[in-house]
Parts: sequence; C-alpha cells; structure tokens
Amino acid sequence: MTEKSPSFAEALEEFCCANVSQDLRPPEVHLGCVSIDSDGRIVIQAEYDEFWGRNFEPFVVGDQHTLYEWALALADRHPYAPWGDIRGADRASARREVIELFEEARAIYKTVVKAYQARKIQRVCRDWTDVDEPDDTSLVLRAADVLSVVDEVGADGRVIVALRAKRDRQISDQGTIASSDTCTDAAEAVAATPSNSTPRPRASDSAVQTWYEEHLKKHAYRGTPTSEEDDWTAARKEFGDRVRQQQIRKLRRYLAPAAWRKQGRRRVVPAG
Repeated sequence: MTEKSPSFAEALEEFCCANVSQDLRPPEVHLGCVSIDSDGRIVIQAEYDEFWGRNFEPFVVGDQHTLYEWALALADRHPYAPWGDIRGADRASARREVIELFEEARAIYKTVVKAYQARKIQRVCRDWTDVDEPDDTSLVLRAADVLSVVDEVGADGRVIVALRAKRDRQISDQGTIASSDTCTDAAEAVAATPSNSTPRPRASDSAVQTWYEEHLKKHAYRGTPTSEEDDWTAARKEFGDRVRQQQIRKLRRYLAPAAWRKQGRRRVVPAG
C-alpha cells in the first residue's frame, strides 16, 4: 500500500517542530511586524528564514491584492513567509492550507468569499479579456471592498486598524487624496493596536446576541424604543471593551424592529 504523502501544511509543521521548537507550531512562526514606512505605506516585515536561508521582502499592503494575500495580511501575517512563492493556479491547494492554519485568516477568507458570492463586492479584472473566473484565493479585490466586509463582522488587527485610519482620514477630507497627516494617523493607530500575539478579548457572538435579544424584549415591554447609540452604550456597560460595535450594528440590523432602526433617537410617546 502506497504511503500517503504529507500535505503542504503537515510538511511545514514537521519542519518547524524539528528546527524551531518542539512546542512551537506554525501559527506562532513569522508573526508579521506591522509598521508604517516614511511614504505612509502599511508594511508587514518578515523574520530571517533559516529554511530558505534568506530574508523575505516586506509585504506592502496596497489597494489591490488577491483574496489569499488579504486573508493573511489582514490577520497581520506575511502572505509568503515562510511558505515561499505559492502564487499560480497550480498552488491553490497550498494557499488554502496556509489559510486554514490561522483562525483570523480563515474567518476573513470565508467572510469575504460569502460577500463575493452574494455579489456584495466585485473582483478586479485585468482587462476585457479577463473573463474566466479564478479560484477564490486568486480573486483580486480592492482594499475598500474587503474592509467594508470585515467591518461588518467586527474583525480587527493592526493592518485593519491602519487601513481604517487611512480610510477615515480620506473620508474626512471629502474624498480628496489623503494628506501627509494620514501617515501619522495610520502609524498612531498601529501603535495603539495590540499585536495579534496578544489579541484584545472579544465577547462571543452568541453571548452578545443572547444579551441583545433580552435587551430588546425589555425595551419593547416598556415601550421605550432605542437608538443605535443607546444599544452601544448598554452593550459597553454589560461587556466592557470585550464587545465590538460591529457586533451591535449587525444584531440591530437583523433583530431590532424596523421603526427603531430609523435615523435619530426615537421619541417616546406617553401612554394615554
């Protein structure tokens, strides 16, 4: 009987365990160092790789990347260190195996795929001849589209926070090209965001939903409609900094009565 060859991820794990540490698994290897360079670009550095015997080029987060690159980069990880060059149609399985190694990357990947399949976002085509649908990992997507999707699920991280800082600055400048202050905003956002090695605790979606349903029932019984601001304030009081505003926005969109979701604070009309 022919012995089954190890998968890409299994072979990588075997190497890491043999050459790095017996208790160090691949997810802890090559955690990217996120920084903002002098040109205002978000950069993910990589450590010297003993297996390949070289330094990997820093990965610069731009406006367009493949979904594979976005999944790793938004999880604060270099897409190609220490995996090597796994671009190309014939390396799709290797890209998927790398994504599966990291919880954050896997969640981002699946969330964006769902949004793409639901036609909430569109891929970038090279030119008019680019009509063949690539595999999911090779979809080229814009930063603004990917960021809008991860915002909905409350994803966070150093790269995500830096991208949000740039986006918010551009919005505040009314769509004009961001000034040099954008670099400072992004750098300060990165510095203020904990590394993925020590992530900020996050309340589970199920716990927040259970609380929110009771929160709605209580106010419905009292006849006191709430605004999004009311919900967010109450959630912070209940969960502290473990709750994300995107969690509350998503629950409010799907669970709150339509009349409550209108803009502005709802005025309570006294009975009788």
